Amino acid sequence: MFRDGEPVGVQGVGARAFAATRSAGTGSWLGLAHHGQGIGKRMRLMALHLLFEGFDAAVATTEAFDDNPESNGVTRSLGYAPNGVALVDRQGTAATENRYRMTREMWAARPDLHRPDVTLAGVAPVRAMLGLDERPA
Repeated sequence: MFRDGEPVGVQGVGARAFAATRSAGTGSWLGLAHHGQGIGKRMRLMALHLLFEGFDAAVATTEAFDDNPESNGVTRSLGYAPNGVALVDRQGTAATENRYRMTREMWAARPDLHRPDVTLAGVAPVRAMLGLDERPA
């Protein structure tokens, strides 16, 4: 992710057997100097838009470390529901990870504030690569 030509962070989307499960996860990192400016929330909204609108996802998941209130706050503000906790390895130390889940219905019910103007490009070849049904033009 770049802002005014400067790298500020990264947003990822990953899945296994997406064509069968229609479930994918998101993950992101945002430089500390860019926190609190709405960039992380917009990054996540764009990833969710790609998943739900571009790839017809049924479910999106994400995780955030318990000691990262900003990331947990963004996730909750976007309408994800809590989906358990896990103890995971973080650089050789145990850390609590909060897990979240958003369904297509939750995505559709989000408020206007979370409906940025997003244009998808290049989706058809990726859908074909993933083995998804062709979408009408």
